[in-house]
Amino acid sequence: MTEDKRQPTSIPGLAHGQLCYLQIPAQDISASARFYEQAFGWRVAPPAPGFEAPMLIGQWVTDRPPAPQGGPALWIYVDEVERTLELTERLGATRHEGPTADGPRLLACIIDPAGNMVGIVQHGDHASAPRPSQRCSNRTMPACAVIPQLVYDDVPNAIDWLCEKFAFAERWRAGDHRAQLSFGEGTVAITEPRTSNVLPGRQSVMVRVQDAHAHHRRARERGANIISEPMDFPYGERQYTAEDLGGHHWTFSQSIADLPPEAWGGTSGPALESFTGGAGHAHVSDRPAISVMLIVPDADAAVAWYKQALGASELWDLGGVAGLSVQGAPFFLHQVNPRNPAEDTPARLGGTSTRVEVFVDDPDGLIERAVGAGARPGAPITDHALPWGNHRQGGFKDPFGHNWSVGDRSPLAAIAH
Repeated sequence: MTEDKRQPTSIPGLAHGQLCYLQIPAQDISASARFYEQAFGWRVAPPAPGFEAPMLIGQWVTDRPPAPQGGPALWIYVDEVERTLELTERLGATRHEGPTADGPRLLACIIDPAGNMVGIVQHGDHASAPRPSQRCSNRTMPACAVIPQLVYDDVPNAIDWLCEKFAFAERWRAGDHRAQLSFGEGTVAITEPRTSNVLPGRQSVMVRVQDAHAHHRRARERGANIISEPMDFPYGERQYTAEDLGGHHWTFSQSIADLPPEAWGGTSGPALESFTGGAGHAHVSDRPAISVMLIVPDADAAVAWYKQALGASELWDLGGVAGLSVQGAPFFLHQVNPRNPAEDTPARLGGTSTRVEVFVDDPDGLIERAVGAGARPGAPITDHALPWGNHRQGGFKDPFGHNWSVGDRSPLAAIAH
C-alpha cells in the first residue's frame, strides 16, 4: 500500500468523530481515479493514489478486495441522482438499486468499475418524487393527483354501499382492509381504522357530476341520507349533499356556468391563471383538441413499438384501430384498410408530409430511446432562440415511416401565457 502523505488536519473545520479519511479498494488505481474524478469531481494527482473530496481525503488501494455486498457503504452527495446515474453508467459503473425516495432524500446505489458498491444521495424536498421525465405509469394508482382517504369500519360493506348509492366503480381492493373507488376522473381510497394510519373521523368530500338532479334522485331512491337538496349557487355550481354509512358527507356538484372567481366576488390565484391562460381567456377545455391519425401496416405491431420506444400508454384498442398517448398527448393508429386506397402507409405512398409534434421534458432522452428501439434519426437536436426563450428540438422517423418532431415544453408555456 502506498502511503498518502497528506494529513487529515489539512481539512478545515474537523470535528471529533468526523469521518475524514477514506481508503477505497481498486483493481486499477488510475482507472478508479479517472472514474471518481469525472463522476463526482474529486481532485486527483496521478500517479499518486490519493484524492481530495469535499471535507474528505483518502486514497485508492489494491491490497484490499472490492466490496459489492458487505462492509461499510460509501455514500456520496450529488446534485441530481438521475443525471449522476446516467453519467456513472457511461463511465463504466453499473446501476445497482434505485433511485428510491427516503423522506427528503433520493437514494441510489451503483457498482463502481472496481466492483465497490457506492451510494449516491440527493437532498431536498424535491427529491421525494422523480422528475416529470422519469415518472412511472402505475395502473395501481389513478391519474388524478389528489386522492382523499376515508375510514370505514367495514370496507367490503362500504364498497357495496358507495357503488350502489353513489354509482362509484371499484378499481381494486386489498382483502377486507383497503380499496380504491372511482367516479369519472376522480378516485377515493377507503380503508379501515385498525391497520391504517389514515385519521379516523367524519370527512367531507366533493365530487363533480354531470347531472346533480339525476344523481340526487338515484341516491334518494336507494336510501341515501340526503343532507341538503340540489341548489344552484352564484359561483356556477348546482350541488346537493348526502351522508354515507360511515358518517362522511358527500357534496355532488354540477357545473352550470363558466364563471371566473371575480364574477362572484372571488379572486383568481396563480394556479387558476396558469390553467385558463389568464383572466378573461377561454377555459382550456374550450380550445379545439387536435390530434393525428397514423396509418400503419400492422396495428398490433405499431402499438407494441410505440409503447416500447416512446413509453406510450394505451387509451383503447378496437383491433386495427387504437388510441395512444405520450405524456398526455393523444394520437391514433389505423391499420391499412384495403377498401380505402386513398389512405395508405408512407412506405406504400413513397413518402409522408405528416409530422407529429410531441413536447416532453427531456427531448434528447426520448429521441435516444426511439432511435435505440429502431427509429431513424431525423433533424438533430438544436437550440432555437424564439420569442418566449430557448426551445430545444430534434426529431426521428419511426419504423412505419412517420416523422416525429420532439421538443421541450416551452411552446406550451408560451401558449399558457
